[in-house]
Amino acid sequence: MTVAVLLVATTVLSVLWIVEPSGAPPSDAEVAAIAERLRERDGVADVHQSVVAILEAHRADLPPETVAALDENLRSIDRAIAEIQLAIDSNPEHHALSFLLAEAYRREADLLEHLECWTRSPDEVSS
Repeated sequence: MTVAVLLVATTVLSVLWIVEPSGAPPSDAEVAAIAERLRERDGVADVHQSVVAILEAHRADLPPETVAALDENLRSIDRAIAEIQLAIDSNPEHHALSFLLAEAYRREADLLEHLECWTRSPDEVSS
């Protein structure tokens, strides 16, 4: 799954690059804010909020390398969402970009599903 998320992000990154007027890439916080606004607009903010809530609730229980990978995946998804939207704004006739945006949202939903499985208690799994 990590590879798939990074593949989407890498594909987008190879085509696009968000730049500030100064020419510098935006900070992770700026990208996250853009992605959050887009999730709200597209009605998928609840998925991201669930991923973050589960990760925060179980951060201490997960191996540090898993937490680091999950954090990086979330940043990659945020950047993909923001960059794809920038491309859509620049090329509204390029309908494949809308598919890429939906795919980025789906990857986040997949991440939520995996997190729910990883953090489920043994009692929940057997019932």
